[in-house]
Amino acid sequence: MRPGRALWIAVAAAAAIAASAAPAAAGAKTVRVFAMGPKFSLDWVVSRATYRDKLFALADRTLRAPPAPAIQDGADDVASHLLGPSDPRRPVQTARDLVVLPEDIGLPAAFTGSRGAGSRAATGLVSSVASLLGTYSGQTAYYSERFPVLKQRPVRGLAVALTDTFGRVAVETTAHPPTALEEVSRDSRRRPALPFLKARDGG
Repeated sequence: MRPGRALWIAVAAAAAIAASAAPAAAGAKTVRVFAMGPKFSLDWVVSRATYRDKLFALADRTLRAPPAPAIQDGADDVASHLLGPSDPRRPVQTARDLVVLPEDIGLPAAFTGSRGAGSRAATGLVSSVASLLGTYSGQTAYYSERFPVLKQRPVRGLAVALTDTFGRVAVETTAHPPTALEEVSRDSRRRPALPFLKARDGG
């Protein structure tokens, strides 16, 4: 299934769940859903900071200035379209904004930092992954000893070896949305941290 199709299926599913959970149309809550699909580029994965800056700039156009990675001209954002909570005293329970990210949003994190320099310089996907296998050979060997099944599955072993990198780069980024998404709104009431979800491909 194409990533774009999987993303929109996930959005449709989320909307359907929200609709079915409402006791009645009269009491239904309006939720604004944002589907973010970043376009991959090498300047995005130079470091943990550029990964973070790319996603944040995509979410908030006021953050689109150097040294943040470039965002496509004309691309809209999330921050300028937030509804905010219906009751500022209960920001989580009454939140009305939801951001959905592709399931594979964390994969580019594998190419970040000094360990990913060789993979970023590679000319193709195969050589890029091969470079990571070499860079993370120590971690892969450790986990293969702990979990022998990984010895027959080197790529899966690499994925396990990358968990710390995925956590520090991707998970921490999506767990802490841009400050601008939590800033004081026009009526001086604070908005809650925006929930970020990953869309999973049913296949």
